[in-house]
Amino acid sequence: MISTHARRPARLATGLALAVVVGGAAAGSAAAATPSDIRLDSVVSRSQSVTTVTTINGRTITQGLGMFRGTITPVGGASVTVEGFCDEPLVSINLRQTYRMQLADGSDDATLASREYQAVEYLIRTADERIAAAADPQLESGATQVAVWQLGGNVILNNPTTSPAMNARAAALRAEALATTEQPSSVVPGGTACAGSGEVDVRISGAPGAIATVQVTTGAATASATRVVLDTQGQGTVRITSTSAGASNVRVTLETGGLVRATRFSGQRSPQQTVMIKPDSTVFNVPVQFEECTSTVPGTPSEPGSSTPTGSTPDSGGGAVPSIPTQAPAGPGTDETTGTSPVLYVPRLGLIKRGPKRARVGARVNYKITVVNRGKVALSDVVVTDAVPAGMYVPSKTASSRRLRNGAVTFRIASLAPGQRRVLTVQMRALRTRAGRICNTARASASAGANATRNSVSTRSTACTRFIGRPVQRTPIVTG
Repeated sequence: MISTHARRPARLATGLALAVVVGGAAAGSAAAATPSDIRLDSVVSRSQSVTTVTTINGRTITQGLGMFRGTITPVGGASVTVEGFCDEPLVSINLRQTYRMQLADGSDDATLASREYQAVEYLIRTADERIAAAADPQLESGATQVAVWQLGGNVILNNPTTSPAMNARAAALRAEALATTEQPSSVVPGGTACAGSGEVDVRISGAPGAIATVQVTTGAATASATRVVLDTQGQGTVRITSTSAGASNVRVTLETGGLVRATRFSGQRSPQQTVMIKPDSTVFNVPVQFEECTSTVPGTPSEPGSSTPTGSTPDSGGGAVPSIPTQAPAGPGTDETTGTSPVLYVPRLGLIKRGPKRARVGARVNYKITVVNRGKVALSDVVVTDAVPAGMYVPSKTASSRRLRNGAVTFRIASLAPGQRRVLTVQMRALRTRAGRICNTARASASAGANATRNSVSTRSTACTRFIGRPVQRTPIVTG
């Protein structure tokens, strides 16, 4: 960003990322931050837009709003490349100059867990593609910069610039970003389908706007896409098919980098403080199986082999449902009274577990578990178990403690009619000595009726919470 304020020489006033320091966070607020070198390398020329902006304290400044590329080098670590926008409107940082700053993540800086910063992260991830695809890239870039400033409370909300079009677009971007819902990074395991006719859906969850690359590393399967951008709810799907029977492995590489903040050392007035996404990725290997299918009823779609298929509903966190018809058309000559085959249904048990994405260390966490009969056949003897992960426990004198058996909270439901659902609540608390990401998995199983294609069904769903803050360090008591 090029500043043209009368009392300030024209120079770059930009940060490395789409974010701002809420209320001008004090330098040195992240005591455990890693010393790092910050350098802005270039300006993306297509995104430059000179605009007059009104800051939150009423100052009017005219600056070039654009996207920049830079480099972060943690002391003793490898350099990574980032893209971003201006952070503090009234603080400068020069191009092609290296600054020593502190780099902190969510475990050091609790403000990075706020809803506003989740929205900022979405804007960072989607900025490059949005600007490149926009009819007016400069307007899109400028509006993104303004939306970032507004999320951090640095510029006014109503008519922040002299451009009505930019104001309207910034408001739309801000609303879109605030409506995003980040999901724990996960990929639903593969399943079984018929070669030549069936497909397996691989469902990917993560940060909204994150990119997943998809590659079939073994076998004859084919993926419907090699690159998937997660939607505003942090979801994406790729379909796997194969013309021949056999096993395949699908490798999904998902962007899992998180927000980090570069802050000034104590006593410094420059350069500009910045917030950015530190690049990182997680690799998931997803097995899928395609089988030669044989038809059990003349004229009906075929099923994989003759064995019972495995898997669970795609939204449950378990394996994908095999490509089997939910209802088989009747064939001749198998029912003594009607002369037609009985109608069979695939039992479908869904499980969705939800919990807070972030919480303070030592906090009590409520998990909501929804179990639903998604099929057309009744289910009975439904059992839902939620295992207590390491670093957490079930508080005493709670409803969950009365259901605690062998390290898991257990629910038993006599039956679920087709379409019926039950919402269950599990209460847990994190240890005060535990910080970081904790995941735990709920599992469900049920028996199916006589008119089902198999006797039982099971599924699972995982929820993850990142506990932030300083863990309590307990000093052992010394006795004489």
